[in-house]
Amino acid sequence: MRQINAIAKAELRVLFFSPIAWLIIVIFSFQACSSFANLFGNLINKQELAGLIPNATVDLFSKWNAIYIVIQKNLYLYIPLLTMGLMSREYSSGSIKLLYSSPLDGIKVILGKYLSIVMFALIMMGTVLPLIGFTILKLESADITYMLSGFLGLSLLFFAYAAIGLFMSTLTSYQVVAAMLTLGLLAFLNNIGSLGQSIDFIRDITYWLSLRGRADTFIAGLITSEGIMYFLIVIFIFLSLSVVRFNSGRSKESIARLLFKYAGVLLGAMFLGYVSATPKLVFYYDATQVKANTLTQNSQDIIDSLDGKLKITTYVNMADNKFHHAIPRTLNTDKKRFYHYKRFIPDMKMEYIYYFDEPLSNRNYKPGITSAEDLARSYSKPYDVEFDKMLNPNQIKSKIDLESEGNTFVRVLELDNGKKTFLRLFDDMQQHPSEAEITVALKRLVSKVPNVVFLNDLGGPTIIRNGDLDYTSFAARRNNRAALINQGYDVTSLGLNATSIEDLKDTADILVLADPRLALSDENSNKILQYIESGKNMLIAVEPGRGQNIEAISNELGIRFLPGTLVYPKQDFASTLISSTITRHSLDLSRYFRFLVGRVVTMPTAVGLDFELGNKFEVIPLTTTPFRGAWNEVESTNFSRDSVKFNRFAGEIQRAIPTSFALTRMVDGKEQRIIIIGDSDCMSNAELSSNRTGLEAGNTFFIKAIFNWLSNDVLPIDVRRKSPPDNKIHLTMREMKKWDIILVWAIPLILSLIGTLIYISRRMR
Repeated sequence: MRQINAIAKAELRVLFFSPIAWLIIVIFSFQACSSFANLFGNLINKQELAGLIPNATVDLFSKWNAIYIVIQKNLYLYIPLLTMGLMSREYSSGSIKLLYSSPLDGIKVILGKYLSIVMFALIMMGTVLPLIGFTILKLESADITYMLSGFLGLSLLFFAYAAIGLFMSTLTSYQVVAAMLTLGLLAFLNNIGSLGQSIDFIRDITYWLSLRGRADTFIAGLITSEGIMYFLIVIFIFLSLSVVRFNSGRSKESIARLLFKYAGVLLGAMFLGYVSATPKLVFYYDATQVKANTLTQNSQDIIDSLDGKLKITTYVNMADNKFHHAIPRTLNTDKKRFYHYKRFIPDMKMEYIYYFDEPLSNRNYKPGITSAEDLARSYSKPYDVEFDKMLNPNQIKSKIDLESEGNTFVRVLELDNGKKTFLRLFDDMQQHPSEAEITVALKRLVSKVPNVVFLNDLGGPTIIRNGDLDYTSFAARRNNRAALINQGYDVTSLGLNATSIEDLKDTADILVLADPRLALSDENSNKILQYIESGKNMLIAVEPGRGQNIEAISNELGIRFLPGTLVYPKQDFASTLISSTITRHSLDLSRYFRFLVGRVVTMPTAVGLDFELGNKFEVIPLTTTPFRGAWNEVESTNFSRDSVKFNRFAGEIQRAIPTSFALTRMVDGKEQRIIIIGDSDCMSNAELSSNRTGLEAGNTFFIKAIFNWLSNDVLPIDVRRKSPPDNKIHLTMREMKKWDIILVWAIPLILSLIGTLIYISRRMR
């Protein structure tokens, strides 16, 4: 070890007497400091304009233009200049002969050289530590472990780059050539991950070899044994190759023997890489304060209850317009979407099946003109998908029927006990399912989920048609992330006439009776009354003038529908459009009602609600009309703003009128929950897609909240995390201007001064 240290000290002396090394440190620190100061100033400006700045540590260190990202992007440019002379200088000066004739073996020489560059790297990276310290002092509750995680990742990347540069320096006596070779190899290793991705055998090898993004998990605050081992293996490879190269010059080994040793090093490294990447052997440490890189406890609990091994099969229709999400060259990227689940389900398997069939959502598909086979052939060639290995329509139907899913991109989650469910893509900016959707799909595999039954034979909206007044969007639209079927609910449609009360009680956990345009027969009223009497949950939505169709039910519930239609002429919209606001009582029922604070529930035509005193249910108002300017219009049928006039003598009431109620009572020791809404259109396809300028509607949140409450808070799965506490900077913009000068110029100037003094001192000697 003493000899290794001696070599390292000698190399460090050469480095620190070199103006190039000092210039590199100065430029590196200037880039880091200027980037940091600019970001810090932007955050202060944002704080002064908007108040708190949540997750400020992430903004400073790992967002797309943050300090760690800037360092990672430019780091490879410095390495060739630092390592080009480590061994090349020995060859060009002839001192290599002294090393060959000395008792030092190759391992000590190479380790000594490498140790010097590692120490220099630590000094160079050390210029970032004052910035971390400044953040800790000025940012409230700064995420220290998060910052240190990124520092560790960048340091390991630096060490790996240095090992590569050292090896390239052993190959030539020309320092410039060594620098160019290092730069070329680093560029190659950063881009090798895109090579051979269409070939199954090569895909994982080149992807593993790629250096690109290897520090990303560290920068994001997740330290893994696999990530650490990757860098250690890369260092091992190139240090071993350097030793082999050095020893070959000493003993004049044959090329065949030299290649054999190189191959042995690579095979050993591949074995270590394979073992270290085995999911069951990977250890994780989430360095973030709020455990942002770890599944929430609810997700972990559901995973713990999985009965058997999980398999995810992705079905890719090459005639569909969503095939690009999982073509062969992007499979590794697609698998990373389940990375956090792989951590807790290490034996999870993923399989991809390519097929072609009628692409029901592809606009380029024109039956009779363009066939699914023709589209698949045209798409498969440029994306390197083997058409001959695709399943044809008959073959895919023999495995699974995907017609109900539109023959589009879909995943099937399946346990080895045979239970399975779908996981879909969505038509929004994110497209892919988040933790909420993936976890709720897993929940469907391990437990019974609430079944929402919509009655479909009373003339009201359905979940099958796509009409403006229908409920397809929020209930059963497969490409809508917020739809009930994608939030874990089972959704079915039943005819009340053809269903017995026993079947109704056995099938429905939540019964939906919406806009009954036909009066309920005594028999059907009896069925619903018996359903209510059994203590099960229910949603009732009624349009103006239709309350009499369910009079027997409303009387049993103690709810009365006010005469006429609610109007609110004091607005730029139709007078019948009611902007209902939530009550403070609703905030205690479901966390999702809190998303409605500052928003309204838009009701195109609504009826006011009232309740009887002495009701067997506890009645909680959920939403009401505005306090002033709204009333129940009973005289006019022309609802233009100029035509409706308030007339209290006609029985019109101008006050905050309830537009929805929540009813509760205890039945056999269990709380029964019923919601009544004085408007069915507020949940319609048309209303959910409406966008009125100046009116911030929260109907989607309202629907999510009422079904969350009706499901006894079972769904949707709560995957919320604590808000990051690093949300306040103790600096003003005026104070930051002074610090900006210190941060940007102080460290580089101090380093420049030290380097200049050392250089002058050496020249004077």
